[in-house]
Amino acid sequence: MIYDELGSADGRALFDAMDSALGARENPLMLVISTQAADDFAPMSQLIDYGLQLKGGDIRDSAFHLTLYSAPEDSDPWSRKAWRAANPALGDFRSLADVERLAKQAQRMPARENAFRNLILNQRVAAEARFMDQAAWRACAGESEIPTGCSRLCRPRSWCHPRPERLGDSLPGRCRRVSCEAILLAARRSARAQ
Repeated sequence: MIYDELGSADGRALFDAMDSALGARENPLMLVISTQAADDFAPMSQLIDYGLQLKGGDIRDSAFHLTLYSAPEDSDPWSRKAWRAANPALGDFRSLADVERLAKQAQRMPARENAFRNLILNQRVAAEARFMDQAAWRACAGESEIPTGCSRLCRPRSWCHPRPERLGDSLPGRCRRVSCEAILLAARRSARAQ
C-alpha cells in the first residue's frame, strides 16, 4: 500500500484506516512518500519523529523504517548544497531549473519562503507567512525580561532603556536580552500604533 503526500493530509483518518487494513495481508507493507507536514501534530510529522527516535536508538521497532532527505534548518536555503540535501534526484528527475525558479521567486516574494522551505527543502515549517521565522523564534529562547523603563529594540534579542544609568547594575551596558513573549508584545504594540 502506498500513501503519497501524507504531509498534505488534513487529518489522520485515511492513514489510520490504511494502516489498520494491513492486518488483512500476510506480508503487509505500507510506503509513505511525502514532504514534511507544516506542524508537529500532523500524521507525517509524527511518523518522522518516530523514525528519528528509532534512528537515535531511543526505541526499537523492526516494522518501521525512515529515510529522510531534508536540508538542515541552519543551512542557506538558497544554496545548491541545501537543495541537494533534500532532493537527491536534483538534476535527474527533479528539475534543477525548476528549483532555481522557485528559489528566485521565494527570494523576491518573502511570503513564498516558507513554502519553498517546506516543499523544496523538506523542512517542517508552516507554508504560510509568519510574524517570525522558526530560527528567529528559537534564538529568542530564555528567561530574561524587559527591564523597567525599556522601550525599544536596539539589537537582536536586546532592549534599550532610555536612561540606563537609572538601572544601576541590572543592565550590562545599555542592553539586556528579553524573551520572545516580550518581542511579540512589542510587535503587537507597534502594529497597533501604525
